[in-house]
Amino acid sequence: MITVNIPHSSIYIPKNITFSIPDDSVKYEALLMADLFTDELIEDSHQIETIKANVSRIVVDTERFVDDNQEVASQFGMGVIYTKTHDGKQLKKVPTNTEKEELLHKFYYPHHLKLEQHVQQNLEHYHKALIIDLHSYPTAIDILGIGEKNTPDICIGFEEPHCDPKLLTIITNFCKDNGLSYELNNPFSGAIVPLSFYKKNTNVVSFMLEIKKSLYMNEYTFQKNSNFNNLKLKLNKLLDCLYNNFYGDNK
Repeated sequence: MITVNIPHSSIYIPKNITFSIPDDSVKYEALLMADLFTDELIEDSHQIETIKANVSRIVVDTERFVDDNQEVASQFGMGVIYTKTHDGKQLKKVPTNTEKEELLHKFYYPHHLKLEQHVQQNLEHYHKALIIDLHSYPTAIDILGIGEKNTPDICIGFEEPHCDPKLLTIITNFCKDNGLSYELNNPFSGAIVPLSFYKKNTNVVSFMLEIKKSLYMNEYTFQKNSNFNNLKLKLNKLLDCLYNNFYGDNK
């Protein structure tokens, strides 16, 4: 099955986390930063296993490197543990090493273990594995400098040697056939691969799909818009197509 990684859809905030801003502002920040409804967009597919982070990214971001020195987003206060809001205000104090490790052991490592285990299961069964790293991104606010970049309907991210040209063509044709603008590795780049396979096993293929939020929701009210079900139907067809083309000979 396709492994779908969804790291940013949750808005859950544990009660024991201390923030530097009022509770209402924390909830609002979690909504602004969440890839809302991305889990629902693909829930009808029968060809996937969803690995979904169970905490808001403003608490622990499972898509980041643990080491801030390796993480570009840490310069914005948005490393694996966020200390800044989307607009650069103080979100919370820099955690101690003990506090950081406690959060990582509770939320980060279990997520990555599930991801790695599912990829390993596919490698054992099919001798290859496909990951779809599913996100959405805002245009109503500027995060990580995207305000200065192009904002296509779909950003397709990937990294050598974990790119399958055939599947990339399927994804770009999907965009063309549905009148969706797209760019490769812009405004975001790359796609998650568990570190045990990263640049070590080329049978692990991974694509990031970043969907412009305004395609399926209202960024100001945080509600689905009238195109939600239409996009959901199309995305599920895309996943079916990717599954059949990638795993078809091994089913």
